[in-house]
Amino acid sequence: MLKLISQCLIVLLLLADFAVAKEFQWSGYQWRTRPTSDRTMGPGKNLWSDEEQNIFIDDDGNLHLKITQNAAGKWVCAEVMLVDSLTYGTYEFELSSRYDTLAKNSVVGLFTYISPASVARKTGGIIGNDVPDTPHEIDIEMTRAWGDANLFFTTHDPDVQSPSHGFYQPLSGNETTHRFTWRPREIRWSSFHGHVAGQANPSDPIIEQRSNENHGKPASVQYTGPVIPKDLDEKLMINFWIFNETKPEPVPSDGKIQELIVHSFRFTPLAD
Repeated sequence: MLKLISQCLIVLLLLADFAVAKEFQWSGYQWRTRPTSDRTMGPGKNLWSDEEQNIFIDDDGNLHLKITQNAAGKWVCAEVMLVDSLTYGTYEFELSSRYDTLAKNSVVGLFTYISPASVARKTGGIIGNDVPDTPHEIDIEMTRAWGDANLFFTTHDPDVQSPSHGFYQPLSGNETTHRFTWRPREIRWSSFHGHVAGQANPSDPIIEQRSNENHGKPASVQYTGPVIPKDLDEKLMINFWIFNETKPEPVPSDGKIQELIVHSFRFTPLAD
């Protein structure tokens, strides 16, 4: 009986978290917030909040995600996701804030996600077999926490090293556009200066500035390897969080409030 009561309490706690999630319309889609919680959860073992100081839409229709301190002085992060799953196609994000001047350990995530366990259940893949048969996430990430790059294109499977490509260029303005096109056997990523969603060949790409084999080349990657997710019931997410490895609690490296401004999201399904 005690075990049953304990299990019921766990279920109620989980339902309570879900019940307070908020939904809103933005950029032509229905979105859901990650609800406020006093329990740390990944990524980064962070606290999360969907209070107005962390997630809001301004008068110009821009979506703001902020990392702030709550009433207890704890740093809290923000995340939203689409209510409905999309499919293969082009995902584009227009930003209206600079990611190169954020705290070094803050992370912007623009990505599709489904849990590896769900992939395994739906496809027959096996977790823990060192084989990339449960790919589950396509990422565009902005951070300076992982070396000398500040823009990353990545796809994930828990059983193999994630194929990842990093780029670095200081920005000259607030407006950038980031996109990936997801096909059954290919993912293509690219990033540009300005708001250029919907344009076939934007003229001002982000350019690698480091002295490496990609110096002077556009931030553009084509991937055709095995870590390409299948079209299941993945959800598109946007999150803004603190990467934390050493401190007891996640704290922005500059100790300041962080803000991400997303001007728009655009999805274009693959042509028949």
